[in-house]
Amino acid sequence: MQSDDLLSPTGISRLRSMVMSVKTPRIAIVGGASSALSVARVILRDMADLLMPGHLTMVHKSRLKLFYRTAEEAVADGYTDFGAADICPVSQFVYRFGGLRYDSRDLAMRLMGIADAPPEPRLQTLQITDSNQTTVQAVLDRADAIIACLGYRPQRVMILDRHNHAIPLAMDHPDGSLTGADCGILDETGHEIPGLFGLGLAAGYRPSAAMGGERSFNGQVNSLWLWQNAIGEKILYQLLPEETPVRRITIARPPAIDAHHIIHH
Repeated sequence: MQSDDLLSPTGISRLRSMVMSVKTPRIAIVGGASSALSVARVILRDMADLLMPGHLTMVHKSRLKLFYRTAEEAVADGYTDFGAADICPVSQFVYRFGGLRYDSRDLAMRLMGIADAPPEPRLQTLQITDSNQTTVQAVLDRADAIIACLGYRPQRVMILDRHNHAIPLAMDHPDGSLTGADCGILDETGHEIPGLFGLGLAAGYRPSAAMGGERSFNGQVNSLWLWQNAIGEKILYQLLPEETPVRRITIARPPAIDAHHIIHH
């Protein structure tokens, strides 16, 4: 199953049907980002009657990362798996873009034993390395169901030019992005189509240095808060340039002048 299928209203019913012939099914979740943790939470909640300890495994490549508002808060919880490149220079948040948040973060803290969070014995994690390929393959081979949480691609919408000819897009090619630096839809040559914008899940927006974020982050931004704020503003001010805030320029005050000194000379 794909993660969005599992997270749909009928997802758990479909998963139960897939494993109905097994008394204590083994389920593998492939992925280590928010969608994978969300899938794990739903399975733990709605299939508790079938799960045995260790029978739900999350197979992931990158290590789990936790969002914190400050480095001090992270260290106080016993979380030290970060460095200077993982701290946003604008907000001072730890893993501002790449860190897990909300319920997914809470579950990750239980798996990692952070801040004395209670363990979750039904779920185990397996990080893929160069030396454990056989173990990873065995987990997948034994699984009665596999949930793929490998990211998303945007829905392809047909775009026509003024002559009703379809416009090929960059996203039609492998690894092609839907949008560019200014949130414009990219044509097949990689140029933004004037006046046509996109944002949202899997749009492919990569933050600029001015927007902040940790230097170690190299993915695309999928953040509701940013869509409604910094990224949304980027689009808004292109559509309504007259609304663009005027940059305030701070003029340094000249040093005080001694009037007596001027008169004397």
